[in-house]
Amino acid sequence: MHVVAAGSSLELALKNIGSFPVGRVVHLFMKPLDFEEFLWARDESFLAEILATVKDVFDSGDRESFMKAMAQKTNQVHSRLVNLALEYELCGGMPAVVQKFLATSDLVACRDIQQDIMTSFRDDFSKYVKDSIITKKVRENIDAVLRNIGDLAKRVVFSRISSSHADTVKKAIDLLEDIGLVYRVYHTSAFDSPLSSGMDGNDYRLFLCDSGLFHALTNSSIPDLISPDIHFSNDGILGEYFLITELVKRSSFKRRDHEVYFWENKKKSEGAEIDALLFCRNTLCAVDAKRKRQKVSPSLISFQNRHTKFDNNHKPALLALVSSMDPPGYLRADIVNIPFYMTPFIL
Repeated sequence: MHVVAAGSSLELALKNIGSFPVGRVVHLFMKPLDFEEFLWARDESFLAEILATVKDVFDSGDRESFMKAMAQKTNQVHSRLVNLALEYELCGGMPAVVQKFLATSDLVACRDIQQDIMTSFRDDFSKYVKDSIITKKVRENIDAVLRNIGDLAKRVVFSRISSSHADTVKKAIDLLEDIGLVYRVYHTSAFDSPLSSGMDGNDYRLFLCDSGLFHALTNSSIPDLISPDIHFSNDGILGEYFLITELVKRSSFKRRDHEVYFWENKKKSEGAEIDALLFCRNTLCAVDAKRKRQKVSPSLISFQNRHTKFDNNHKPALLALVSSMDPPGYLRADIVNIPFYMTPFIL
């Protein structure tokens, strides 16, 4: 007998199962639509194919060919792709919201659906309190985490979320991660694979799984016109949101976890940090999200210097990227600027 089980809170229900038929269950971890899927839904398959073509060149490992392909392919459609990516940031990737946006282009109606989704998530947790799967205190801390979600993309500090014991706050975050509503991005000090070898399990940032839900949860204003200001609202957090959530969405659907980390030079005098650190085909990719292209990226330069000094005979090649709203180009010989809509395609 074949059985298919699905649902946003399925992970919580599975915790009550006493035994599990190992080897007889296939797991698929669903995430909201990513930008490429949004382009398909938007009937912009031609643009999706352009980005996929550039990705194929990136996969070849030839950096010069990658830069040429990126410039040639996106030159005429850069502005269009920026506008579509900004639409996607507001709309997000929840299927019902995307469907409403395609039918009406009404962001107010989309926001109503997003609010309903978040309300449904919250109400659903009450059921698990009644069933004694989670405690009332943990339920209260789930609300506290969601209220503070904008600040948690910078760093998670339990005492700033709630006055509850740290274990209770952590349990609330664990449950939100179990159902796929949030992604944890851990700090790593590693420079080689696996990056998890340098992971600090107590130092992480927390991102809601979808930028559209983030807008709804933080009650951001709905613009009359799509503009670059959207990308840098909420103290610039959305630039990082696009980068992180897209990379996580495009990671394996066979795994609950992902291989996206962040790096920080914890010397206060330097204050350098890299928003996303990951491996792509044996190349270490360090990506920094910026408002505008810069002549230099101090954080990337600091990271490059530490990577150079890293003593390992098998030290991986490094690709330093700035993700901005500008067209592709070199910032210097060893730092590449790529448009933010292109960043997810490095996976």
